[in-house]
Amino acid sequence: MMLTISLRQLPDSENITVMVDEEQTIFGTLQILIQAGIIEDRTYHTVQSHRSKARIAVTSTYKKGSIYNGDILLLKA
Repeated sequence: MMLTISLRQLPDSENITVMVDEEQTIFGTLQILIQAGIIEDRTYHTVQSHRSKARIAVTSTYKKGSIYNGDILLLKA
């Protein structure tokens, strides 16, 4: 199932909205965005859901991390 999510690099960055497969890892998405020059090349160990405030390991899939359509993930280096 495809999800539309937003990613926000902290501090003070605009949202980047992408479509991802729920079985894809967060790390995989970040690598693609870094290679495309869309986000800064940093080491992200965890991300935080803006909705639930839960921290999620970047090695997790969106499904296992309970990320849903419309969620915003906060990226902290």
